[in-house]
Amino acid sequence: MSLYSKYRPRNFRDLVGQDHVAQTLERALEQDKLSHSYLFCGSRGVGKTTVARILAQGANCSAKKEKPCGKCRGCLTVAKGSNSDILELDAASNRGIDEIRSLREKVQFAPSFGRYKVYIIDEVHMLTKEAFNALLKTLEEPPSHAVFILATTEAHKVPATIVSRCQRFDFHRATTKSVLELLSKVVQAENIAIEEEGAVLIARAADGAYRDALTLLEQISLNVVAGKEEQAISADTVRAKLGLIAEPLMWQLLTQVAGTKKEEAIKTLYKFIEQGADWRFIVNSLLEKLRHALFFAIAPSVVTADLTAQEKKYLALLAKTMKEEGIVKLINLLLQAQEQLRYASLPEVPVACALARYFDSASPASLKTAITPKATVPQKEKTSLAESGEKEAVAISEQVWGKIVEAVKENNSTLAGLLAQSQPYLASGNLIIEVPYKFWEERIKNSKNNKAICKAACQVLGEAIKLALPKPNGAIKKTLNEAMRQEDKAIKDEIADVFG
Repeated sequence: MSLYSKYRPRNFRDLVGQDHVAQTLERALEQDKLSHSYLFCGSRGVGKTTVARILAQGANCSAKKEKPCGKCRGCLTVAKGSNSDILELDAASNRGIDEIRSLREKVQFAPSFGRYKVYIIDEVHMLTKEAFNALLKTLEEPPSHAVFILATTEAHKVPATIVSRCQRFDFHRATTKSVLELLSKVVQAENIAIEEEGAVLIARAADGAYRDALTLLEQISLNVVAGKEEQAISADTVRAKLGLIAEPLMWQLLTQVAGTKKEEAIKTLYKFIEQGADWRFIVNSLLEKLRHALFFAIAPSVVTADLTAQEKKYLALLAKTMKEEGIVKLINLLLQAQEQLRYASLPEVPVACALARYFDSASPASLKTAITPKATVPQKEKTSLAESGEKEAVAISEQVWGKIVEAVKENNSTLAGLLAQSQPYLASGNLIIEVPYKFWEERIKNSKNNKAICKAACQVLGEAIKLALPKPNGAIKKTLNEAMRQEDKAIKDEIADVFG
């Protein structure tokens, strides 16, 4: 018998992490106030089907208190799976209207020996629209002896008409702490020796599912002899069996990125390549750690419960070095890389590109340094700048100006198009934009557009910015017109080549 079957809870007291569900259902059994239909929602492996069986067992338990008792005929037959009053239906493989019609016909018959006939429909969201319509009629006018328990991992796919006729219970995902508690009980009962770090790795790999945690423990424990301390399951054994990259290497990469140590970070990436790492796992692992780092930067006391002392040190370093803004930026870049991994023939390339883009603009401070510090304004342009009242101005690099234009484009693509053809400068906290035409100047001076440009510049440069507009620059106008003439000429030449 598998571990998750052997240690499946037999009553509400054995449930882990679902006290809010257990308490309500226990009271319903004690007060004999069962509803005719329930909807259990939650991710996989959190106990939905288990609770459904416990509730079905308690509904037909003959004990007066603490139902189910596990001793009466009703409880024993349910435990053995021989109770004809408890019917389980897998909606994933029985999703059609014919199966539901058959159920509607059977539901009219009275229970064989218990008080209730309980129907457990697992993965109910898989039913077809027609099957849901057929089920709805039964839920609207059920026989007094019928109890329906619907379980689903995707509650949003269940029609509202069905949900409104059920008592809904949302099952919590398993936390690392609750999974560790379960693993501790099981390893003691099974006489399995495992290092604390190894248990933590299993709990995290379970991804919020108790069943997955026990399955992984069973799989890994087959490699050791039970009861021998020298053959305890080590953290390295767990990593090897789960195909995990060593945690220190992950933290090493993140600290190198946080410190903008480009060469060292690329060397670490090469170590991943040499180990034949799964790049999807690497990106997911980096995102998980960055998520913790972001939460740690925002509220350190809230997110430290399930973390080791060493992890807290790493997170404190990342939060201090990268700040919230830098962490969010790297998360966004890695999310883009995660999407690109689906199509990349060389999976390490999207990850390397994400890191390169982060290094290129790691923080607002680095963006400011991208502004050419000693740029000299061309002689023809100095006249218009002087007219704006600014004595010293430095040109803004194309990279930084492009970021400002993109920020404006999110809300006003037309304005962004004008800015892309303009020449920007910075002088004493003022953003000076030289434009080729008078009507462009009027458009940018518009109060709404002015605020949008200042807001975008503030976000990118990290400081309050005021907008200044000198008179339209003839040199820019001439350059722009020349570029348009060259483009028109190229189009005409291409047409001539095609049509002769």
